[in-house]
Amino acid sequence: AGTLDDWRAAIETVVRAENCPHWHLGIIAGFVGPTLGLTGLEACGINLSGMTSAGKTTAQRLAVSSWSSTKIGNGLLQSMRTTENAVEGLAQRANGTVLALDEMAHADGKVIGRLIYSIASGVGKARLTAGAKLKTPYAWNTFAILSGECSLEEKVRGDGGQWAAGMPVRFPDIDVTSVNRNAEQGV
Repeated sequence: AGTLDDWRAAIETVVRAENCPHWHLGIIAGFVGPTLGLTGLEACGINLSGMTSAGKTTAQRLAVSSWSSTKIGNGLLQSMRTTENAVEGLAQRANGTVLALDEMAHADGKVIGRLIYSIASGVGKARLTAGAKLKTPYAWNTFAILSGECSLEEKVRGDGGQWAAGMPVRFPDIDVTSVNRNAEQGV
């Protein structure tokens, strides 16, 4: 964890970077979760797609930096190498903030298709205890940022899943292919 001055310096580097609008989006995305809660809007998210080394994870680090560690696995930035059930717990932990799931290549496209609706629903599966009593389901209202080298549609369809019209409404794809790959990544 850095100091406030370290954080300010990193943000200044990002703001000055040319042709890196996804980094600005990352900074703003960190505050969408509270806005969703204040306005009563539902959970939703975006997917950053494009070739490796375009700064997609940097944008995710910027989004979570106001709330938690920017190290993958230590806070609100997590690897997509997880189970569907675990995502419910991660989403609840991110309630009112932002959840960043890095690198779709770690998950099957069919699972990602289901996760789009799961995250946007704001509530986990109903489950029973060992004694057949209903558990209180996880609940959240968060903004999620996914990342990967291909679009959500390409990933879902490529792994044999069905792409539905409601998916890009809940998680629009932002292609970062044409960004400046030489910009200093200060986060």
